[in-house]
Amino acid sequence: MVLSRMIYLLFSGLVLNGISMEGRGQTRTENLTNDEKLIFDAVTKIHLHLDDDRNGKVDLSESNEFMRDELKVTDTDRHSHFHGDDDLISVEELWKSWVQSEVNNWTSQDVVNWLVNSVHLPQYAEVFSQASINGSAMPRLAIENGLLQELGIKDSKHRKKIGLRAMDIVLFGPPFISGHSLLKDVVVAFSVLVATIGCWIAVLQKRKAKEQMERMIKDMKILQQAEDGLQELQIRFFYLSVFLHAYFFWTLRLAKAEEDHQMAIRDKLDLEVKLKEEMQITKSEAQQLTEARVGTEEQMQRLKLAEKELAQVQQALKKAEKELEYKSWKAPSVLKQWLLITFDKETKHFQQKRTVALKQMKEAKEAVSFD
Repeated sequence: MVLSRMIYLLFSGLVLNGISMEGRGQTRTENLTNDEKLIFDAVTKIHLHLDDDRNGKVDLSESNEFMRDELKVTDTDRHSHFHGDDDLISVEELWKSWVQSEVNNWTSQDVVNWLVNSVHLPQYAEVFSQASINGSAMPRLAIENGLLQELGIKDSKHRKKIGLRAMDIVLFGPPFISGHSLLKDVVVAFSVLVATIGCWIAVLQKRKAKEQMERMIKDMKILQQAEDGLQELQIRFFYLSVFLHAYFFWTLRLAKAEEDHQMAIRDKLDLEVKLKEEMQITKSEAQQLTEARVGTEEQMQRLKLAEKELAQVQQALKKAEKELEYKSWKAPSVLKQWLLITFDKETKHFQQKRTVALKQMKEAKEAVSFD
């Protein structure tokens, strides 16, 4: 890089020596192309713009005033770079400095980048790119009523801004050129290397973190599956415990029901035995009642016969009394007394038998109605 820079400076010096006039401090323009003549005229106008006293030289005060009043900067390094060891800059020296400038070799893309990043007017980037404006045309951008009007930039403020920035880099070189050095290149390269290593380490860390995250996600999925399985087992265990409780409960209930059933069967058998015994007793009592009823009926029949006989005896007695009255015969008082006594006893005996028979008959009827 340093070698190519030295070759470029040597070649530029030879060109300048070929186009300069010796002894008179004037520049030969007959060997220049038309484009180079336009650029030389633009450099001359820039020099005239800085030469306030019109003595053909730009001194320190004039360049300093230009930087302070028009460019609004106070960069001593850039000012020193412009003058170097010469406090008075002529047109030829300014032209020589421009030919040797790095900006003169800018490509159209470099100019577009400068317009966007340094001038901050990106809306004209397409215009510059279509017109193929490279670094050699920069002096023509710095003068008024020059190339900017040909490009169709109508805004006067924008033309002035672009002209001042173009004049700045024509006179003082590209932005931050004074701070450029091999040490800075090494520092920048080392910074880029460190940044690259850092990015590589970051990529590795990211990849490692991603792998760890994937493993963690996989482990979390396995843990989630295990947790789901555990919950499912807990649910199954719960239902199984409920089923076992229900099974034991209903087993006890069935055992108790079976026991109650057996007890009911035993009670039923005992009841059937008791019923059979009571039926036997009832049958025997019914038979006895039937027999008693039959005996009562026989007694009733006897009683009825006795009543009939008694009625017949009474009728016979009445008849006998009538006959005795009719015959005027009176029985002895003793006989009459004995007859009354006999009649009373027979009547009492009859009444007792009748009462006993009625009672037995009533009991028989009640027993029959109960059955």
